[in-house]
Parts: sequence; structure tokens; C-alpha cells
Amino acid sequence: MCATGHYHDDMLGACVSCGFQCTPGFTSELSVEFYTGKNFSVCGPSISTSTLLLQGLNTTSQMQLAKGCISCPLPNSNQKVRYVASEVNCAYMCYRDTTGENTADDSYCATNITAASICDSFCKSCTTSIAEVSSSTPPHLGMYLKGCLDGIGYTWQDCDPTSKPANSIWTASTMVPGASKGCPWSCAPNTRPWNGQCLLCFVYSGGEAPCMAGQQLQYCNAQKTYATCQPCTGPLPSEFQAWTSDPPFYSSCR
Repeated sequence: MCATGHYHDDMLGACVSCGFQCTPGFTSELSVEFYTGKNFSVCGPSISTSTLLLQGLNTTSQMQLAKGCISCPLPNSNQKVRYVASEVNCAYMCYRDTTGENTADDSYCATNITAASICDSFCKSCTTSIAEVSSSTPPHLGMYLKGCLDGIGYTWQDCDPTSKPANSIWTASTMVPGASKGCPWSCAPNTRPWNGQCLLCFVYSGGEAPCMAGQQLQYCNAQKTYATCQPCTGPLPSEFQAWTSDPPFYSSCR
């Protein structure tokens, strides 16, 4: 027979203190203010783990109570959390959906988390954060909402500069969270859109052109005061052929 305040763990073949082997999210009922100074409501010498199974106490809460453990008190933020294994069984990290199906309950720690991924503060709603940030004006064009981060929530961040071609400019920001490559762009002034690129234009009044073989001189404006060197493209009869063009005017591809 185990001593008072202990139960028998048949897998270990030993008596274990009630409230000692609680799983994450559960704590010794005597550690909670409501139970402090009272005896364990279920756990004691008459409890053994094999008996619990025979009695059909197969739900987590029933099994834990028989071991002297009760659910951890809800954090004061009332946000959904994910309890983690720790020396403190009620240690938690703020909830994040990992399936991508429902992020409505996602939350973030009000302060930066510790190295063990434990929130030592309280959780705040990611949904509230994105609403607050979305209602503000980004500092400049070409920004996106960076994902919900501990201590920060959602924030405006610069879009990936490699997602637009050279000589282009951002025309707006994107409201889609995490879309670092989703900012719209257009070719900057004094450029010529071509094949997803923005060719830089130069002042040109006729005569020799600063192009190279395989490029064709193209005007950038109706007044023909600006031009650019546009690469020759198109299907070729043979894989061993390549486009070329002739100096000094580079007027046509051949």
C-alpha cells in the first residue's frame, strides 16, 4: 500500500507522489489557489494506473485527476494556447495553427518568447493585430504584412526586391499576409516595357546607336528623342542559329 498522497504506477512498479507526473497543461491540484491546503480529491493509496484503465477512466482529464492533476488555469488573455513540456507544467506557447485551415485562433506572445519557446507574458490575438496594422498606412509603397511574430504581431515589411525587374518601381503595397513577392510594380519613367523587363532609355537623336549585335534600336517615345537597345527575339529555324544585328544603326534583327 502506498503512503498518503501517493498512488501506484504499475508501469514503474513504484509509488509516485500525487500531482507529480502531470502532463503539459495540467498541474498538481494542490498548487492551485482554490485547492491549496486541501487533500487530493481523488488521488491516493487506493489508486493504481492499471485500475484506472479497468475502471474506464480513459479520458485525459479523468486520468490526470486520478493522478492528482487538474487543468492549468486559463491565461488571463483568454487566448488559445499550446502547452509545452517544461519544468513548469503550465508553461505554454501562444497558439498557431499549423495546418493552414483556420488561423482565427492564432495568437502571439505580448513579449519576446524565451529560448525554450515559452511565453512568459500573455497572448494577444493575431486577428486583432492584422486588423490594426491593415488600417494603418504603410510607410511607403512596396510593403507587405509580415506574419504574426511574438512581441510584435503583424508588421509592415519591404517586399522582396528580386520580385520586380531592374528599372521598375513599386506602385502599391499588398494586404496579403506573408506575400513578400506580391507587391505590384510598373516600369519606371524613361524606360520601355519589354518581355517582363524594363529597358532603360537613353537620349537619341539619330546616327550611331550604343547597341550590340543581337539588339535592335527601338524608340521609347513618339517624338523619337529617347531610344533603347531591345534584344532580338523570336523562333529560329535551327538550334545552331542566333539573332544578330549590324552596327552602327542596329535598325533590324536578322
